Amino acid sequence: MSAIIVLILRVLIAIALFAFLGCVIMVLWKDLQQTIKKSTEYQISSIYLTLPASGLAYSFSQPEFYIGREPQADLQIPDETLSALHTRFFFKNNHWMVEDLQSTNGTYLNEDRLSTPSVLVEGDEITCGKVQVLVSFIPD
Repeated sequence: MSAIIVLILRVLIAIALFAFLGCVIMVLWKDLQQTIKKSTEYQISSIYLTLPASGLAYSFSQPEFYIGREPQADLQIPDETLSALHTRFFFKNNHWMVEDLQSTNGTYLNEDRLSTPSVLVEGDEITCGKVQVLVSFIPD
């Protein structure tokens, strides 16, 4: 009689052990899939901005940055024709985009005034107030 009880206990312990291992493998698999998804979602290509008037070039690889006159702007340009936060650049759907932030003097993309966010391509020229900015995705 005691041999049957020991056998049943051994089988139950084996089932519990396999269930535990199955749960551990499933959790690890889901974590791996989530990590892979995050790493492919957030691969942001760098964008390079050149100010022809000064010859200065800047590189950005964060998902969002701002051009403006005030210190809170990521690219601060002390020009009176710029608003405090004039223009926003952001990375969305694998493309860099530009958006005017209701600035007084407007933001122009290749001489067309921006009214909605627009996709940027290599060689685009952005004018913020009187400041000209050239866009590139290949480092100079």
